[in-house]
Parts: sequence; structure tokens; C-alpha cells
Amino acid sequence: MDINNQQETLERPFIAYDGDERYIFVSYAHADRELIFPEITKFHDEGYPVWYDQGLTAGQEWDEEIEEALLGASLLIVFISKNSMASTNVVDEIKLALEEKIDVVPIYLEKTKLAKGLKLRLSNKHAIFKYNMPEKEYLYDCFKAFNKAEIPQIEFDEVLEESDDVDEVKTGDDSDFNPKDVPHSYRGNEPYIYVSYAHQDWDSVFPDIKCFNEMGYNVCYDEGLSAGFEWGDIIADKIMNSSLVVVFVSKNSMASKQVQNEIRLAVSENIEVFQIHIEETELPSGLKLRLANMHSISKYLISQKYYRAECRKAFENALHNYGENDIIERMSEATMKIQENALAEAYRREISEGRIPDEFFQRRDYIFKMKPAYVKTARDTLTALNSCDFDVVDISDDGIAVESFSDMQLDYMARCIHDLWCEDKINEGWTYGSEKNTEKLTTPYLVSWEQMPREVQQYDLDQMRDVFDIVKFADLKIVNRGSDDSGKKEDSSLKRFNIFRKRR
Repeated sequence: MDINNQQETLERPFIAYDGDERYIFVSYAHADRELIFPEITKFHDEGYPVWYDQGLTAGQEWDEEIEEALLGASLLIVFISKNSMASTNVVDEIKLALEEKIDVVPIYLEKTKLAKGLKLRLSNKHAIFKYNMPEKEYLYDCFKAFNKAEIPQIEFDEVLEESDDVDEVKTGDDSDFNPKDVPHSYRGNEPYIYVSYAHQDWDSVFPDIKCFNEMGYNVCYDEGLSAGFEWGDIIADKIMNSSLVVVFVSKNSMASKQVQNEIRLAVSENIEVFQIHIEETELPSGLKLRLANMHSISKYLISQKYYRAECRKAFENALHNYGENDIIERMSEATMKIQENALAEAYRREISEGRIPDEFFQRRDYIFKMKPAYVKTARDTLTALNSCDFDVVDISDDGIAVESFSDMQLDYMARCIHDLWCEDKINEGWTYGSEKNTEKLTTPYLVSWEQMPREVQQYDLDQMRDVFDIVKFADLKIVNRGSDDSGKKEDSSLKRFNIFRKRR
């Protein structure tokens, strides 16, 4: 062994695997060695067998040994960098693995243009972008890929000489990372939620996914899709079989083509999309209209208690078949029919009085064109009813029909209607202005309930009073599904719109 090989042996963080278990082959540029050794040490410390070319000793044929080690591997991990893409050896290793149908996991150390001939061949591989991922998510993606490839976790008994080099490759604060801390993606046949998010937001999204699981809901997200395996068809299948798509809206997620495509697929398949805004975010062109009638909530503006309640309500409706979508459809159709009947009655009255209502058909067509607005109104009305523990069910269902609301309940639900309207306007980009301006997107009504003119408050109160006529027309009824404690409820709208006033 010459001096150089001896020096490399002393610097290696652990002995390259040489055994009968399934193992990982690591492809990398030697110029990146100081970056690579700490990473593969993390894999080794978790018990995964790793082979890298520091296992070669002097006198061995390089090409022959590399090829033998690669062909015997169950998974190839390639650390992508400008150095590795300039390396003929690394490119050849990737091409050989692909030809031999060995799974390949690209791990990007930096933003890098792939070498000629690799872009198309690696395009359908789910890569790991280490350079812009949280450490724990990066590690979990790696371990997930290893488990998918059935790489065993074993105990190693080799002992390396202790040196400063060995100390440098310890994992530090993240050495205690445990994949078990991350919730598993649901893979069963029961109704489930699909979560769409930007990987850069992992630190914000992960606690919520864990919370949803602890609340008893089945949650599916791309944790279940290992790096190195086909992406498009698997994700599409998960979305199309979900009962609800939850999108964590942020600047990162709205800049992600993957997240945008997931939303578009859900909308095209008529799957309800529940938006959770984790920061103030402008929706990209083409998604505003698609999501206009979808339920959204601004997590960053409301209390944790209110946030959990809104999530639970959305999940219950989607997963446990309370039939919210059917109820909303029937309520909106009933509203349109009531409006159409009122218009026809006015038409007959004008005819009897010798007047010709020339605009009748235009006004009727306008009612039909306004259906999305009626759907939104029905959805908001149902949300307001739910806030006071009321539910809308088919007239044949069990439960005693509620015939009236108390003044306190009516006031609370009208506040909720205003709450929802303001939230929608803010999500659409509207701000407070002394006058309404559709070009500048300003409105004088983006204020707290107390600051609203009485005639505008009356509009929201009438919306809740009219719900009895609507549900009756639709062969529905309102029932009380819980204790009547609405008078004791915390008035969240005041707190929320104090915040909104500061933001205008």
C-alpha cells in the first residue's frame, strides 16, 4: 500500500461493507469527499450496509472492483454536484446501474445541471434535494428509500482508529434522529386525507400531520413515496383515491409546480381542497379561480384551538360521510329555485298589471350564472351553523328539527358569516379602503363586526334567518348535534379582525 492509499485508509470514516446482506453503493466525486463522508456516516450509524470506493486497497483493479461492487448492490445512491457531473466515473456508474435496473436515488448537494444523457433517464426518479431541505426530512427521505429497497439494518463490529477525522463526521445535533418520529403515510383502504405541501415547509407541516394522526385521521403524503421510484402515477393515484386534499399554502408551495399540479388534479377530479394558509401568500394565476369556492383557513392569524376545530370539521365532513357536499348542493339549488320562483311571481304580477318585464329572461339567466356564489353562500351558512353545533341533514334522518335560533345564536352565526367573507377577501388579495374599488381590490367592509354599518350587518343576519326556508325547500332540516353552549363560545371574530385591521 503506497502512502496515498494509506492516508485514504486512515481518513475513511468506516470500513466499506463486504458481506452477504443487501447493501447500498455510493457514487460520488472524490473532490466532494469532505461533504460526502459525514453523510454516509449517518447512514452507517443507523445500521445500513454501505459500500464506497474507499474499500479498495492497493493492487486491486479499479474498474473490475467498482463494477463488481455496483452489480452486487441493491441500491445506488449518487451525490449530485458540479464535481460529480464532471466525473466520467460517476456518470458511468449511474448509467450502468440504470442498465442493470438497479434503483437509483439522486441526492443533490447543490443546484446542478445533469450530465448529458442523464437528464431524461433520471427525470422519473424521485430525487432528494438536500441543499434546500430540513435535515430531518432529508434523513428520513434517505432512510425511507433504503427501507423501500429492503436494505437491512445490521450491527457492525469493526473498530476504526479514533482520530480527529472520525470525530468530524459525527452527526451532531441530528445524530439522535429517529425515523419513527415521523408519521407514516396511510396505505390502507379506508377514507383518507392527502396532504400537499412544499418540502421546504417540512418543519411547519410535519407537526400538523402528526397532530392530524393523533386526532384519529388517516393521512397520506409523499412520505410513502421513496426516492428513486416512479413519481407521477403513484402520486396521481393517491390523490384520486383520497376523500380530501389538504394544501398547506405558502410562498414555497405556491412556487412549486408539483403542488400546483396536485391541486389542479384534485379540482379536475371534483375532490374537495381544504387550504391551510401558513403565511400570507398570493395564489398564482390560474389557481385563484379554481380555489375560489373551496374552504380555506389562515392558520397564521387564528388561535390553535379555532384552527384545530376548523380542521376537524373539514375532515369529519370528508372522511365520515356526513354528506356535506350533497347538502351544500341541495341548499344552493334550493336557493336558486326560490330566487327563480320569486322572479316568476314578479313576472306574473307585472303581466297582470299590463307591464311587460323585458328583462325577465336576462334576470333568470343571471341567477343560473351565479350558482358558484350560491354554492359559496351555502358552504358558509353550513360552517356558521356548525359553529353553534347545528347540522343540516336529510328530512328523513333522526333528530328533532330546530325551528328557530336564539338572538345570541343568530348574532354569533352572522359574525361567523362576516368572518368567512373577510377571510375569503383577504385570500383573494383585497385590503381595506374607504370605498369599494374592484380594480384596486379595496373595500370598506374589511373590518370587525362592530365597525360594520347596521344595514350590512342585517344582510348577514338575514342570511341566517333565511336558512329555514332554504332547508325546508330542499327537504332538509336543521338539528342540534351537541350541547347548546353557543352563548359561552369565545368570540374569535373580534380577535381575528383586530389583526386584520392592523394589516390593512
